[in-house]
Amino acid sequence: MKDRDEKKRLTFPFYLEKYLRLLKPEGIIHLKTDSEPFFDYSMEQFRAYGLPILAETKNLYESEWNEDHFGIKTRFEKIWFDKGYSINYARIQNKKEA
Repeated sequence: MKDRDEKKRLTFPFYLEKYLRLLKPEGIIHLKTDSEPFFDYSMEQFRAYGLPILAETKNLYESEWNEDHFGIKTRFEKIWFDKGYSINYARIQNKKEA
């Protein structure tokens, strides 16, 4: 990942603040990615916002949260998974009050 592209990331503070405003109190964000650097960056952002992390794994399909992605596997996820990449997963809760 390039630092110059940080403002374009889905979990950059600008976007994260929009999600949190739209998400109901205690609503859930599910994040799945094959990119470990993006996952690590996102987890840093979630922690910086003080958001409760309900689940975190760097290998979704070998974890206790395997069923939490509702069986949805995107085309790109399937491609990378079939090439042997692990899928990172996190479940984050919105802490804002009603």
